[in-house]
Amino acid sequence: VQRWLDSRSHRTALLEESVQQVAAGPQGDSGIALRLDEVDLLLSFAETRLALSGDIDGARRAYAFADGLLSALTAPQYVNLRQSLAQEQ
Repeated sequence: VQRWLDSRSHRTALLEESVQQVAAGPQGDSGIALRLDEVDLLLSFAETRLALSGDIDGARRAYAFADGLLSALTAPQYVNLRQSLAQEQ
């Protein structure tokens, strides 16, 4: 179980990094930047839930909320993030 939790935590960290890279790109809309900040926060929350308490359900809820925030963004870089996030749910 611990190995599985460590693996999930690592993949969540990779997702956070991807969100930060997309957010660092050219932005024309501050709403998109705010949405990406919220997604990054939710992924951090999920990683913390897994690492500190092994709360798989709480992490899944955070992933689902993050996916919901990304669902309105249709550019290819966001679609790739959503696909990666879907694998974690």
